[in-house]
Amino acid sequence: MIIFNIIKHHFWDTISILSKFRNRKKTNLEVLQLLNKIGHNHCDVYKGNLTTKEIIEDYQAKKNHFICFKEKQNFFLCRDNSLWIVKDIYKNSKLYKHIHPARNTIINKYSSMYGINPKYHIRIDANKYKTFLLCYWFYLNKIKENHINFIDYLYKINLLEFINIARTTLCLPDLSTKQFNKDLYLKLFVQFFE
Repeated sequence: MIIFNIIKHHFWDTISILSKFRNRKKTNLEVLQLLNKIGHNHCDVYKGNLTTKEIIEDYQAKKNHFICFKEKQNFFLCRDNSLWIVKDIYKNSKLYKHIHPARNTIINKYSSMYGINPKYHIRIDANKYKTFLLCYWFYLNKIKENHINFIDYLYKINLLEFINIARTTLCLPDLSTKQFNKDLYLKLFVQFFE
């Protein structure tokens, strides 16, 4: 059995889910319940063009041909040269295969050897990631346009206020003007939405 936390590990599929939530008129509470699946630690997020289904197909095609082995973790390369980890997890005496994007340290170690494309992998603090996704959710419900115009929107608004509204909704403390670096936040949004 395969475990793949889409919300935590697949950016574009998550954006698609949020768009479907908007079309189905889901509430902020339902979106918060969805985003809570991300957890509170750092997470590794894939932002390439393969769907979750295609990644699982690549795993199934290569499950007997892993790149390397490391304590209950196997690494496989998808057709777009993104690197994935498969970790064995036992729950209630059943074996599950947990698939998630490889960490940057592993990608950096093996990228030249295996031709891994590091641009598809982003490691980010979970609360920051949830904040970004919630900002996008608020945008979807206000503007009703697609993600292409989202970055333009961010340049036109008070970004600190917008982020703090999302953080308050997530029960996180507000960022102060001293903590907030607009250029760094915009760069990170662009990194995800480019």
